[in-house]
Amino acid sequence: MNTPQNRRPEGTPAGGQFAPNNHPEAGGVALADSASRPIILNQGEDDVYPELADGEVIERLTVSRDEEDPDKYFVYPSRAVNFHALVEHHQPDLDEDAREEWLNRYQPAIDDFMSTRYGAELSGDDWNSIDAECSVIINDPNPTEGRISDAAWNETRIVALANEEDPGTFGTENLSRLLFEHVEATACVPDFHTRKAESERMSADEADRIVEERLGKRELPDAAALHIAYEMGMSGPYPTMARFARTGLGNKEEIRSDLRKIYERDQHSPRATRRGDMLFTYLQHGGDNS
Repeated sequence: MNTPQNRRPEGTPAGGQFAPNNHPEAGGVALADSASRPIILNQGEDDVYPELADGEVIERLTVSRDEEDPDKYFVYPSRAVNFHALVEHHQPDLDEDAREEWLNRYQPAIDDFMSTRYGAELSGDDWNSIDAECSVIINDPNPTEGRISDAAWNETRIVALANEEDPGTFGTENLSRLLFEHVEATACVPDFHTRKAESERMSADEADRIVEERLGKRELPDAAALHIAYEMGMSGPYPTMARFARTGLGNKEEIRSDLRKIYERDQHSPRATRRGDMLFTYLQHGGDNS
């Protein structure tokens, strides 16, 4: 067996090419003075600090001062993410229209992934350039530009996002692959708020009628799946099932785990078994709203 060698390019720090020590804050007297310059904001105000954004990793850096606590500051580094490029990298056979359809279909799961992994909030309506904004709170009565810069680089996940977005960065995960793995593992109801409203208007008898009509023939519509998931999730300690009913999102395998527990509990109930069977296939194939 060959001994593994560290193939990280010389001069590239652990953590990827965009690791913080690749971007020193100061390089001489003028920059040192800038790093010690105080942040001057009234309570409730915010401002953009272009001099603290390197333009490569952090494209925009905004600082906000809390309205109530004068020592609390919010630091928001952000960068544009090209989701079309991420999809194309993982599925090069999809054309632009197919990529757009995929991104719109799974937007809730994409938002969830970016928030969970990077603490990033997404905004914008052009998938070629979606703003991903990370955030961190610092408590400091007299913050300086150097303190703000340090918080942005070292206390948020903006650097990890930049590294993982670049498929050529050595020693980091690949955002394109991670995104697809998350979407494939997530049950995601499109147009959730509309389907949720429909599920809340649906009676238990109507849900059962849909199950009987479609059993072994067609998948559940999203509204019926949410209705059944809500009843199941509220019937015991089934947190993933309950979250799916509330948000339209949930890890498929964790929902299946909850279903297996419900199967075992209600094994003598034909009604519960039919409902469980339909939810199992719904998780595999998605909803049929036609």
